[in-house]
Amino acid sequence: MVKRGVTVRQEILREETVVGGCGRQTLLGSGVKERRTFVLLYDPREPELQKMLHREAFFPSAKFSDPETLETLVKLGLRQTLSFTGLLDCARSVSMLYDSRNSEAIIYGRRLLGCLDVVALKLSSVVGEDNFNESRTTKQYQDASVVNDEDDKNSAHGSESCFKYGLDINSLVGSFINVEPGEDFWSELKTISWCPVYADPPVQGLPWQETGYEIAAPVITRPKSQLWMVSSKMNILDSECYSTYLQCKLGWMDRLDIDILSTQLIGLSKSYAQLKLHPVVEPDFDAALQKQIPSLYSQLEEYVGTDDIFVLKSALNGVNWVWIGDDFVSPNALAFDSPVKFSPYLYVVPSELSEFRDLLLALGVRLSFDVFDYFHVLQRLQNDVKGSPLSTDQLSFVLCVLEAVADCDSDRLMLEASNKQLLVPDSFGVLTCAGDLVYNDAPWMENNTVVGKRDMHSSISHDLANRLGIQSIRCLSLVSEEMTKDLPCMEYARICELLEMYGNNEFLLFDLLELADCCKAKKLHLILDKREHPRQSLLQHNLGEFQGPALVAILEGASLSGEEVSSLQFLPPWSLRNDTLNYGLGLLSCYSICDLVSVVSGGYFYMCDPRGLALATPSSHAPAAKMFPLTGNLSMHLS
Repeated sequence: MVKRGVTVRQEILREETVVGGCGRQTLLGSGVKERRTFVLLYDPREPELQKMLHREAFFPSAKFSDPETLETLVKLGLRQTLSFTGLLDCARSVSMLYDSRNSEAIIYGRRLLGCLDVVALKLSSVVGEDNFNESRTTKQYQDASVVNDEDDKNSAHGSESCFKYGLDINSLVGSFINVEPGEDFWSELKTISWCPVYADPPVQGLPWQETGYEIAAPVITRPKSQLWMVSSKMNILDSECYSTYLQCKLGWMDRLDIDILSTQLIGLSKSYAQLKLHPVVEPDFDAALQKQIPSLYSQLEEYVGTDDIFVLKSALNGVNWVWIGDDFVSPNALAFDSPVKFSPYLYVVPSELSEFRDLLLALGVRLSFDVFDYFHVLQRLQNDVKGSPLSTDQLSFVLCVLEAVADCDSDRLMLEASNKQLLVPDSFGVLTCAGDLVYNDAPWMENNTVVGKRDMHSSISHDLANRLGIQSIRCLSLVSEEMTKDLPCMEYARICELLEMYGNNEFLLFDLLELADCCKAKKLHLILDKREHPRQSLLQHNLGEFQGPALVAILEGASLSGEEVSSLQFLPPWSLRNDTLNYGLGLLSCYSICDLVSVVSGGYFYMCDPRGLALATPSSHAPAAKMFPLTGNLSMHLS
């Protein structure tokens, strides 16, 4: 043994002499396949180094491990403490141990992290906190990643970590840390797999990438404080990192990519939906979501106004991603202001999310719902109940929705054009197309059923039904197309021009006398009726406002045909009873004091509405005139 030892020492000295006393070219055998120069190896007599480095890769082989030889090697450059290069060797050691399936790899990784925590503390005091704080990109990481920024507490945490793993940090790193390492050091450290990470999710229900890794590179890892934001795409550190400086240098405080954030949000939504299917859910999961989701939204809001927001919107399309405190819902079912809310169809943005208004609006949440949103909700409800009658709560919800639909005045035209899309409960509580329903506004009629129509639900008022465009039995039975006839009606603007030319109402009585004379009337009776007449049995509900005071002109002994009444709606002169009305405006003079002119003659009832207030469709207000026969049902019910 002595002879062999001397031989080895002589061999080392001889090779050093050959290279001019530089010794750095001497190759020493080690336990691994490659051979390393001894200046890249470490003194095995240092116990702290044994706890950090791969035994076979970074220490001299047994051939060069006797005390005398090691002393010689130390003089020639064998390392006894760690430098920045040594820290990289420690990282490589963890990676090599893990690749060889050595169970100690995780312990070595945690030791290295504890060592780096202390080193980072010293470095941060060298470079100053302000220098590296500038690299922080978001407030969230300052809040979530940094356990405590105070130097004394960081020092205590780092020392505690080293003590936990039996490391004497002072003897391990020596006094080499007096200048900050270059970016090359941090870049290489980030790419080596040395971080201990969770193989399984630490919280049940979290979205998780199933890699099975227990050691990973910092570049694909984040600390546990960011667990709720990255678990679906990145590894989670299974140890504590207390140093803000170290987290910054390892890239753990960089802004997260939009793909990571969107995948995480989608994953949380899907995981929560799955958890709700199981009877046992971790009790703190909801509370954690309530706390963590705003942090995730805060990160996403940084992308508002950038091209990435369109990428995000596309990724979230069709996903229930808005957390409302007890569930994730679709942005299409959410508005900042709504008169109606009913789970799971319509929701109002909770006050806790009001600070993310810009993000929510950019991703599809509405300021308020419009008519077609309500249409869609009713269609969803119809699909869900599958033709069954609505429950009491559902019926109450539908009534609120219908009230909201009726209040959408700006969308009235769309409502009328899309009446077949509107669903309204029938008398049995089954959602039915509004065009197939009627409401009974003529209970005095013996036969109040309409072929091909179903009765509307009794909880819907007639006023609401009318505003929704639902037809009434009275309208369909008494004023059907078969029983009425449209007549020409002059435009109101043209009538106003004529009235102005003829002195408005100054010659009204003279015009009526001329009209009576031309019609061969025996007498003209004028009656001022100041009464307010009942409104419950009118041809149409909107005629109610015309049941007030009126001027009644009776042309005794005169009878006009439909053609003659129609001709009075054209420009003068008029031909009546083989005579020509040459003076005044005739029947048109009546519009100087009224909006609606009614004529009863020859067994027919005529109504002229040049302003479109009663007879025209609500959206058009076009001039309209109609003729109704005073026979059968109409005569009976108007008597």
